[in-house]
Amino acid sequence: MIERISSRIYFLSLAIEYFGFCRLWSSTSGAFRGS
Repeated sequence: MIERISSRIYFLSLAIEYFGFCRLWSSTSGAFRGS
């Protein structure tokens, strides 16, 4: 059960990092475009 919880936390943190990277990339690319 502990392994299941840890895996869930791992995937959750991975999703947070993924969405955070996408948002950061979109903001930086938008700044480069000048919009």
